[in-house]
Amino acid sequence: MYVVYGATDVSVAQLSEDGLSQAKTQHILSASDVGKDGIEGNRMYKKDGLYYILNDHPGDITYIWKSESPFGPYESKILVDAVKSPVANGGAPHQGSIIQASTGDWYYMSFTWAYPNGRMPVLAPIGWGDDGFPYFIADEVGGWGSSYPAPLVASAVPNWTGTDTFSGDVLGVDWEWNHNPDETKYKVENGGLTLSTATVTSDLYAARNTLTHRIHGEFPVGTVQIDFSKMADGDQFGLAAFRDRTAYIGIHRDGSKYALSVVHNTTQEESAWNTTSNGTVIATETISPTDMTIWLRASLDARASGSYAANFSYSIDGKEFTEIGEPYTMWTNWAYFMGYRFGIFNYATKELGGSIRVLSFTSA
Repeated sequence: MYVVYGATDVSVAQLSEDGLSQAKTQHILSASDVGKDGIEGNRMYKKDGLYYILNDHPGDITYIWKSESPFGPYESKILVDAVKSPVANGGAPHQGSIIQASTGDWYYMSFTWAYPNGRMPVLAPIGWGDDGFPYFIADEVGGWGSSYPAPLVASAVPNWTGTDTFSGDVLGVDWEWNHNPDETKYKVENGGLTLSTATVTSDLYAARNTLTHRIHGEFPVGTVQIDFSKMADGDQFGLAAFRDRTAYIGIHRDGSKYALSVVHNTTQEESAWNTTSNGTVIATETISPTDMTIWLRASLDARASGSYAANFSYSIDGKEFTEIGEPYTMWTNWAYFMGYRFGIFNYATKELGGSIRVLSFTSA
């Protein structure tokens, strides 16, 4: 087994048979070999008896290196150089991997910077030249094509949009926790997800068991139906457009009062990820719940060429929705790679013991 590592200077290590130590390590190439100050994302492949390393100059160029030995010497070619994104206003695709489909065809799997949606996966076919190097198959103007024939039958690709009614006893694979969860504080059963408060805090980012869901498409809409009849005094729950710059719609309980609020600019700084702001309430309404069920909705313009607006609304019957607050302008900085997600949170500001029950979530 071989491991390739390094950024400015790249080395290959051969591991021992048990994989627990290095049998050999050797420097093989440097960024200066292609006139650059740094390269990143080294990936090694073996095909037809030859060794390949794929790596990138950050932001634009993907190199492919070829050798008859994992320890070199290597020669290089450029696979893509500032190739035009298939997404309007997206960044040049780079830092990906070459993959072979079950059909035998080869592809370059990469991503384009497309905030606020995040790093958006993109796939393009590649061919193999007589010189043993792969080459990129561009569109008619030399860019990354906006569409190519699908490598697999569409029905084989799972869809993470639609409505989840939590009918099983585990969460689906399309859900992600923001932290490693406290597994004693949530339960999926009987057509619902119970989120008990797991943290006493006033900081959304410090709260355990915030459940997130990737957004999809140009205008993603997330709608959650919540029974909050077991919400405790001081608890806060809601639906967020979630990243290191967050906005949300939610309910804050104070004694017997329930305030439906929209909060903007809950913020983390981007080096140590410390919370720098718990946000500002920009709109609030006191509600007098009867059946203690509410629908919360976040509607986003997630296009890299769009307005970046996040709008929030609510409903008491799941049919008629009322917008509340002004649109929030989502953040487009690169540092939070995955971009925005929908976030469902519930935390205590006074003491643990309360809970909410998520009855359904629809991603459209």
